[in-house]
Amino acid sequence: MLTIDHVSMEFSARPVLDDITFLINRKERVALVGKNGAGKTTLLRLIAGEYQPTSGRIAREADMTIGYLPQVMLFHDDRTLREEVMTIKNEGHKGLEDDGNDARFIAEMDRTIIGLGFERKDFERPCSEFSGGWRMRIELAKILLRHPDLLLLDEPTNHLDIESIQWLEDFLKSSQSAVLMVSHDRAFIDNVCGRTIEITLGRIYDYNVNYSRFVELRKERHEQQVRAYQNQQKMIQDTEEFIERFRYKATKAVQVQSRIKQLEKLERLEVDLEDTSKLNLRFPPAPRSGDFPLIVEDLRKDFGEHTVFHDVTFTIRRGEKVAFVGKNGEGKSTLVKCIMGQLDYFGTLKIGHNVKIGYFAQNQAALLDEENTVFETIDYVAVGDIRTKIRDILGAFMFGLCSAAKHLTRK
Repeated sequence: MLTIDHVSMEFSARPVLDDITFLINRKERVALVGKNGAGKTTLLRLIAGEYQPTSGRIAREADMTIGYLPQVMLFHDDRTLREEVMTIKNEGHKGLEDDGNDARFIAEMDRTIIGLGFERKDFERPCSEFSGGWRMRIELAKILLRHPDLLLLDEPTNHLDIESIQWLEDFLKSSQSAVLMVSHDRAFIDNVCGRTIEITLGRIYDYNVNYSRFVELRKERHEQQVRAYQNQQKMIQDTEEFIERFRYKATKAVQVQSRIKQLEKLERLEVDLEDTSKLNLRFPPAPRSGDFPLIVEDLRKDFGEHTVFHDVTFTIRRGEKVAFVGKNGEGKSTLVKCIMGQLDYFGTLKIGHNVKIGYFAQNQAALLDEENTVFETIDYVAVGDIRTKIRDILGAFMFGLCSAAKHLTRK
């Protein structure tokens, strides 16, 4: 159905994918795994047609349809949930059957939307009222309803709660679509996918097993690679020592030249070292605030006729660690935006004396200037003595010197 034929991809002369080849057959469900930055999203975007490979080709069957769910996307605010999902009826996809009165499609649409966690009362709500997680579900519903031949899913469970993950798992296992997905949810890909493709050092390793079995086989492969690498390094060292020892001895000239040519032709082995790095963070003490950094009384937030929450009353004491939990759409992000002064509300919300707030938003990545480097981005916001420690801070977040100099354009 889909052929990846000797595909290579470079960005600014930096190789990301190196001469990879594999097939995806109809109804196959494949997990795409690898370290962050290995090239998983790049490969999905190549298959989706958003990128063109530096070399090689991607061959698709005639009339093949693809549904692609990226990690980051633009949303439309001017339609209701039902209107937004219904837009796919006008796209002419072969998976959308028309029985003359749309009854079949509407019934399937309702099942899909409800399966992803929406209620019928949500159908006529404007999309602008939904949180980022729920809006991602709307896009996922549209993709699933198109019944594409191939589903490309980049972290599809990021914004789903447990019930919706289970629904999506069951849907994909019974779907007629082939699936190629990236996910950090090991249980999810273990249950859905029977084949695992790993990207490492620009190459791929293809295993016709689920993720759990892949982990076992990868460990065995890595041990074999390490042994082969160590043996080759020992051979290279011995050969270089021989060359150096007899370089100027006439009786050994033929042998020396033979060893030199041997090294020149040698295909050097690489080993993708296991990632044992961890974040190493220390938060400096915050300026002392009042005893009550946050006091909330009878807080209420409405979007039009929809009440997100009401009668919210709580107090946070200095030093407390508090989690806002609940299903997507219950108002967690909305409450945080009220605290940040980004939304109006009814009730009382008091920020305590000398309180400084650090806010990491759900869409924080979208707010970055992709033309800046990693270092420039941090340098722009750093003040005071902390500016002398930027490199240490980036190192704590596992950015090396080369990474810190790269621009933020996502690949």
